[in-house]
Amino acid sequence: MDKKSVLVFGVGELQRSIICRAKLKGLFTIGIDPCADAVCKDEVDAFEIVGGQDFEGTCAVVEKYGVDAIVTAATDKPLVMMARVAEKYGFPFYSVETAQWSTDKYQMKQRFMEGGVPCARGRLIAKVEEADDLYYPLIVKPRDNSGSRGVKLCRNKEELQEAMQEALQYSHLNTVLVEEYIEGQEYSIEGLHYDGKSEVIQFTEKTTTEFPYNVELAHKQPANLTEEQKNDIRELVSKIAQCMHFENCPSHTELKINERGIFIIETSPRLGGDYITSTLVPLSTGINMEDQLLNIALGEKVDIQTGRVDKASGVIFFCLPEGILANIDNRLLKLCNYLGVVSLNLKLNKGDHIKKITSSLNRYGEIIVVSEDREELGRLLEYCIDEFEKSIIIKNRFDELYIGQSYQLSHRFTKEEVKCFAELSMDCNPLHLDYEFGKTSIFGENIVHGYLSSSLISAIIGTKMPGMGSIYLKQDLSFKKPVFHGDLVTAKVTITGKKEDKSILYLDTNCYNQKGNIVIEGTAIVKLNN
Repeated sequence: MDKKSVLVFGVGELQRSIICRAKLKGLFTIGIDPCADAVCKDEVDAFEIVGGQDFEGTCAVVEKYGVDAIVTAATDKPLVMMARVAEKYGFPFYSVETAQWSTDKYQMKQRFMEGGVPCARGRLIAKVEEADDLYYPLIVKPRDNSGSRGVKLCRNKEELQEAMQEALQYSHLNTVLVEEYIEGQEYSIEGLHYDGKSEVIQFTEKTTTEFPYNVELAHKQPANLTEEQKNDIRELVSKIAQCMHFENCPSHTELKINERGIFIIETSPRLGGDYITSTLVPLSTGINMEDQLLNIALGEKVDIQTGRVDKASGVIFFCLPEGILANIDNRLLKLCNYLGVVSLNLKLNKGDHIKKITSSLNRYGEIIVVSEDREELGRLLEYCIDEFEKSIIIKNRFDELYIGQSYQLSHRFTKEEVKCFAELSMDCNPLHLDYEFGKTSIFGENIVHGYLSSSLISAIIGTKMPGMGSIYLKQDLSFKKPVFHGDLVTAKVTITGKKEDKSILYLDTNCYNQKGNIVIEGTAIVKLNN
């Protein structure tokens, strides 16, 4: 065979990008997957069905095609098998021991503690009583899975029992890892480890769902970190590489930062998923980590300087309330042509039933964008989410709605929007419109009309939850703090009661500013007319 060949472990959607990069590099691509109808089986030059634990079958493929290198992306599952294959054939890779540490969260935590890496304290338990001396809230994780599957926050013993049962469904083991819950903003760090060096390529800022689940809903690059924080993180990534023996690999490390410092959540010697390394890193840095991983795997020179840029990129995964998708407006499709939008993918059709997001596997699509800097990125992402929310209408059956169910919607109110509302409502009070008047008011600047801010509550009720068919019966509002031009307002509607025979819902309806302060407090009564 004239071409060099690369064996790709996994031929699913998560590996599509690295398969494409390998082919662009002129490599002959062989893909193995236990699934006969793997999504990308037609995109590799050769496809073989091989079980995830079939070492002899994997070796047979290596020898059949004269494989020169092995790679995967965005999955932990094949790492131990890959390390065994690399050990047998001398491929550039890390040790079997490193692969085992990296795919068992408890062994990983032990390595962190032995290596002086700051992390959450935790232990293995097989029954809830073994956690009686721990303080809630706790995080429960399956030891041997990824993608937020089976990861859940517990506030008491009853929730711990339920979370353990759920985590074990995603595990091949009979114990789960429980650890203290670390407060703080979450980040991921994308790195490369080669020639005895550890290089951080990019810092990613994360947004996740509300607990009890902790599913990632957005990633932004570069993260909003100080140079001191970045340097501290670089030192920690080097320390992790030493204690985990990372070499000839990328790394995807998740951490949190709070007033106590930096805490490592977990790490893996692989490329990050969620389009982080396949798309966002090349957009924000100009460096394609998949290309560099292929270079490492082939024993070729790594280059992380040529083509460097300093931009911002982001992805937002669509999050919707439970219910049935009643309508998708065409304005959503127009976003594809908006400046800075790289791609838009909605995995829903009219009439689809939307379930609660509990892991990265059941999100409903995403939009990826690029911009010149973080400030512009923030404006672009907000605009895209606004357009998405305006495009989607949800409907619900009364019997499927439940007490405690909630949905929230955010919008940043601009001076122009305040002016439009003043014209429509005929409330042209200079407190809202006149700059000089606002400066002399008790607020010191212009404020947004209270009913404009509270209109987000109506938007949730009418289009999201309960959604289409909702009829307002009553709304009580109390305005607690002013909303200023440019403030980001988040409305949250929560079901607090149901009157079954009349299809009536009782709701808490509150709004918060970007600081988390409550600006509007209220309750509503709504009838759902299906």
